[in-house]
Amino acid sequence: MVGEASGFASKGQSTHQRGNRPAASHVLRGKGLRQGRRGCAAPASKAPASKTSAPKPPKPGNSVPLEVLRKENELLRETLNAADASVGDLEAQLQKGGVGLLDTNSVRDSTEQASSPEDYWSPFQITPNDKVYMDPPVKVAPPPEHDGTECLKWDDSLWTHAEHFKYRWNTYKNIRNAIDQNEGGIEKFSQGWKYYGFNRGELEGQKGIWYREWAPGARAVALIGEYNDWTPEDGHWAQRNEFGVWQLFLPDKADGTPALKHKSKVKTRLETAYGEWVERIPAWINWATQEWNEIQYNGVYYHPPGVGKPGEIDPEKAYTFKYPRPPKPRALRIYESHVGMSSEEPKVNSYLEFRKDLLPRVRSLGYNAIQIMAVQEHAYYGSFGYHVTNFFAVRKALVGPFCL
Repeated sequence: MVGEASGFASKGQSTHQRGNRPAASHVLRGKGLRQGRRGCAAPASKAPASKTSAPKPPKPGNSVPLEVLRKENELLRETLNAADASVGDLEAQLQKGGVGLLDTNSVRDSTEQASSPEDYWSPFQITPNDKVYMDPPVKVAPPPEHDGTECLKWDDSLWTHAEHFKYRWNTYKNIRNAIDQNEGGIEKFSQGWKYYGFNRGELEGQKGIWYREWAPGARAVALIGEYNDWTPEDGHWAQRNEFGVWQLFLPDKADGTPALKHKSKVKTRLETAYGEWVERIPAWINWATQEWNEIQYNGVYYHPPGVGKPGEIDPEKAYTFKYPRPPKPRALRIYESHVGMSSEEPKVNSYLEFRKDLLPRVRSLGYNAIQIMAVQEHAYYGSFGYHVTNFFAVRKALVGPFCL
């Protein structure tokens, strides 16, 4: 299975390689097809060209193959140097924080017989002093000032679509401007999970749980689940505001415990605009489960009652980050992987096993970023995650959100 995960990386690399020089080959094939359809003579029947005729110089803007290869090699060299510099900066930060690092080069000897030959260094193996990591404030840059054709300089064949690139870029700038003006910026807009779905809060001094759902076409919305035996009571119906957002506040019980228990099942019961009553999983749910004897999924209220120590992994405690984010590299080297398929054993792998067994290997190969497939909950495992059912829920088969 690890081979399959590694295959994804190879696939990504070959796609990248094809992406650098395919345009010319496609254009040549296209010309050949068009010439054949026009009834041009076959190449074999053409008169041989004079041996003394001078070669035609390349057209302006076109590069000869050797020049293209030189540019590719230079770009690859810069990418590797940037990746090494990024890794070096992160290791320097960890060493400054008291984390001892192992020399990854010392364990690459294929003749070394160890219990875990791929056990290269990774942050989870050596725990630094207890420390809670807080993200520093982020200043989001405005959209670049160009007309959307800046990327076309990498591929001359795309200039035939320049007007469409300009249209898409202008559409993006208009939407981005509307978000900046009305929503407080793209960063705040991207944190909708702090408002929608289930969140702890207060109402008139009373602590409890806020549930919010955007359903402008619904006539009525109620929250049902194990907490009310799947039958809504008077206090379980949401109220609609002027923006089409349905809101429900569930106050804590007299003993201070939440109205919804951690890992309890919930669903939304709503009346559609056509008068039909349906039950749906809340759109912003962060965990959905499927019983062994059921086809349908159930939304799960996931809010651990405790807070874990920095780096502690406990399903009953919220995870607390302790490691800093790595610096943004100038160029990315992305390893695409599927966590569930990354095990050597015939099973669905977990996030923790992926972290322990595969990430050190990925790091030792020089990658500075990973792209994880199939993180969002999906109904059919064989779809590789393309059949998403819950956009904000972590795939249950990989053990759950506390591991991710």
